[in-house]
Amino acid sequence: MTTTIETNFPIPRQPIQGWHEGEIALQKTMGWHDQVPDATRIIRSDLPQQHRIFHHSNICFLPLTVLAADGRLWTGILSSDAGTSGFISSPTPDSITGQVQLWKGDPLEDHMRDNGLCAGVGVEYHTRRRNKLAGTIERVHRDGNTTQFHISINEATGHKPLLDINETLTDPIIDFIGRQSTVYLGTAALRREGEHQLGHLGCNHRGGCRGFVRVRRDRRTLVVPDYSGNRFMSSLGNIQVTPLASLTFVDFETGDVLYVSGTARNVTGAEAAAIMPRTPLLTLVYIAGYTLVRDALPFRSIVDVEDSGKSLYSPPLRYLNEEKETSLLGGGNHARLVGVRFFGDSEEDPIATFEFEYSERVFCRGGQYVVIDMSPLSGSRGYRHMAEHQPRLVNDDGIRTWTVSFHSNETFCITIKRVPNGIVTPLLFSIGQLYGNLRDSSVADVRLPVLGFGGDFILPPPERKTKFLWIAGGIGITPFLSFLNSIDHDVDVMFVIVTREPQITLDLIDDALPITNDIKLCIKLYSTNRNPVIIPGRCKERDLDVNIERRRWKKEDVTSWRDVKERMAYVCGPIGLEEDVVDALTSAGVEKENIIRETFNY
Repeated sequence: MTTTIETNFPIPRQPIQGWHEGEIALQKTMGWHDQVPDATRIIRSDLPQQHRIFHHSNICFLPLTVLAADGRLWTGILSSDAGTSGFISSPTPDSITGQVQLWKGDPLEDHMRDNGLCAGVGVEYHTRRRNKLAGTIERVHRDGNTTQFHISINEATGHKPLLDINETLTDPIIDFIGRQSTVYLGTAALRREGEHQLGHLGCNHRGGCRGFVRVRRDRRTLVVPDYSGNRFMSSLGNIQVTPLASLTFVDFETGDVLYVSGTARNVTGAEAAAIMPRTPLLTLVYIAGYTLVRDALPFRSIVDVEDSGKSLYSPPLRYLNEEKETSLLGGGNHARLVGVRFFGDSEEDPIATFEFEYSERVFCRGGQYVVIDMSPLSGSRGYRHMAEHQPRLVNDDGIRTWTVSFHSNETFCITIKRVPNGIVTPLLFSIGQLYGNLRDSSVADVRLPVLGFGGDFILPPPERKTKFLWIAGGIGITPFLSFLNSIDHDVDVMFVIVTREPQITLDLIDDALPITNDIKLCIKLYSTNRNPVIIPGRCKERDLDVNIERRRWKKEDVTSWRDVKERMAYVCGPIGLEEDVVDALTSAGVEKENIIRETFNY
């Protein structure tokens, strides 16, 4: 099923010169216009020699956006039948030609036509180099399954490597989108200037963590966050003046291709953040039609972007507000850093607990997280063209989400590791090392905006369950520290921890234990660390059952854990560990509804 898009956009005969009003408007909205280079320094009217070689020798497919006669944009895939490079040639600097095999279902089969506008982006994935082009399709000749084309180029730009027919989407289609880390975005800028009809199409690459493009509840709207590197606003500027878009998702492992066409709208500021927290700019694509073609791509790639070096420009996955319950607050609330405690050798094992005084009463439950705006420490992003010296800065908004490891009515603590080459944690650790106890320090008056508390990794009401199994891996211990100091009733807990640092782990638990409560706690640690371990103060005073296994954890160990089937299990740690634990628990007879995972779905 499809929806007709009503348009009266002019069919352009000339390309737009310089940045157009849509690009300029968004550059000004985001505060980058004065720093963005002049378009004439970025966009050429022909292909430089390195681009001509690139399109011929370096890519085995070319996403191409075209404007259909009915006013819709579609982005198809040009590729040779063999799925190898060499199917494109550039006989002159202002043209490319080629011979391709279009598979049934690709929109280029119907909508690639003589004198039509087009735009493409070639991406070399192992280097993440990408080069864009735009122009006019001068000639298209079809002979059976073979299509020959000649494209006249009037715009070309390149970027250095970046380090990643229906209306309502069905569940399989939504799952397909959720597995993809790459999408090709087609846009158009069509306008009149007096008697002249100007315009061009754009085809660009967007990448992020798998599932970075989100689907709204209406199943007809896609949300594409802006993770751009150069901030020119070429694609989104096009949408600003011509609200059309196409999205093409390619699964390089299966060869399946999803084609989407629709209208689009850019959203900025508070409206964007209300849709996707911590996102100042995003694009909504309203689906007018889509089609999924199975086993279309004639080549395959088994490279997993999550495992093979995800782009340093990609922020962590961001979810829609409507996808999970949140308790984010309005502006005006802040926290003052008042203390820090280091665990272990602060140089070799950088773990510390930071204590904050909160400007309001702390409404937080054990196991929940706090969202803090760290930009007063890290500074504003401003405009950085690709920021090759520190690429994480480009899309880093300074917002951090950490599990609360302790809280009272007036204070809360976070227990974190220092991230090597990080932007925020090294600053916090430096402040702590310089000033030690900060409560009475006027020198280090660090006040940070707090956006709120949230999370559903929490204990049930006392009347529902009193026997628990807590399983933590590494820094995944933090929500359990919060559990320990918030329990105010009789409970029986078996606490299993997989760690490289058993001494630090026990010190953290000791620090979190209340002086008195009615918790019955048994601690079992798995660690290959052979260093001696001293049972710390409160753990020793309360004669806790602490057992240390000097080996790796194994799935079979689950059967030796006391009363495992009678307990509600809480699991927090690296994804691989969590999955192994859940598999082992279910195999041991623990009901799935009694297993709660912390997925860090922030």
